[in-house]
Amino acid sequence: MKKILFYTANGVGLGHIRRSSLIAKAILETDKKSEVFFVSMCKDATFLDELKIPYKKLIPVSDKIIEDYKENQRCKRLNEKKLDEVIKKFKPNKIVLDIHVFANFSFPDLLLLEKYESIKKILIYRMTNKKSYVSNFDKFKDKFKIFDKIIIPHSKEEMIKTLSKKDYKKCAKNDIISFSGSIYRKLDKNILPALKKSYNLIDKNLNITIALGGGGELKKGLCETPATIILKFLATCDDLLKLYPNIKIVLVTGPLFRYKKLLETIKKHISIIKIVKFEKNLMELFSLSDLVISPVGYNAGNEIVEAKTPALLVPLFRGDDNGNEQMERAKNLEKFGFVKVFNLQKGNDFKKSLLMCIPDIEKMKKSFKKLQNIKSGNIKAAKIILK
Repeated sequence: MKKILFYTANGVGLGHIRRSSLIAKAILETDKKSEVFFVSMCKDATFLDELKIPYKKLIPVSDKIIEDYKENQRCKRLNEKKLDEVIKKFKPNKIVLDIHVFANFSFPDLLLLEKYESIKKILIYRMTNKKSYVSNFDKFKDKFKIFDKIIIPHSKEEMIKTLSKKDYKKCAKNDIISFSGSIYRKLDKNILPALKKSYNLIDKNLNITIALGGGGELKKGLCETPATIILKFLATCDDLLKLYPNIKIVLVTGPLFRYKKLLETIKKHISIIKIVKFEKNLMELFSLSDLVISPVGYNAGNEIVEAKTPALLVPLFRGDDNGNEQMERAKNLEKFGFVKVFNLQKGNDFKKSLLMCIPDIEKMKKSFKKLQNIKSGNIKAAKIILK
């Protein structure tokens, strides 16, 4: 029996745990005899609960942990102790890590120990930003060297277009690297009618979904608050209502969103906005919408493409080591024509961007035809891990 332990190190979002849960699901469907267990820093484990996958929660990263070195080291020791206990009890053949290797708090130094050399270690290493992505292989070589396999959850074609020729060759020639393709769930059209009814989405309305990903922020970790997106949108509401009196807004805050008073104010004064904390069928909600307003995490980008819904993307700075990865991801999608990008850092006029976006929705929808048929990498990633 293959016993596979997943370790995810979520900070302000749900990207790592979502991606890993989809791979774990594919593993269980591919090999019925396999057994999986999760250890995660994510505050919300809804995806694992839905799949009935057992897990243990670790102490999540916080502003206090980032700012206070003693607290950082204390929590890191506690997390590694919990991980050690799980390894001893679960006795995995393989450990799959979906983390940033350059994040000291979340990297489990425990796995550098000789006693765990016999356990196969696999890294899920998604694209961050072009400047540091490949250079990290050298910069953090002591950490990278423990892995028997590195899975890049992107297609070769995407990486060729994103990286320089030199950087792509460095990835492609590395024997332990495999490209799986993007990890995402396929759109389930069967649930669209029920979802449409539950949100009271009417075709003649202008239906906009605002999704804030996990909804979290870290001030000390330089991870911008998604509350800024809500505030920018609220400032446009009066003008939107005048131009589009039949507008309907669904706001999905994400389970890590902090600003409850802001949400209470919205509920009291703006009837066109329906607020939900979490929507497990978010991609289907995107599909039923005319426009999506969202940051550009790995999952959001994939789901917008799969749903084929135009979007106004608002990249949030995520404290990565050499640049804004969300902006790079947004700009790559913008080239196709089905999304527009609003740059918070430049202080542009959000209202103007949104009001220019809405008349172009039909044109943006047609731009999805420029995409080649994209295949989900879930099964391929699962097979790489099993092999």
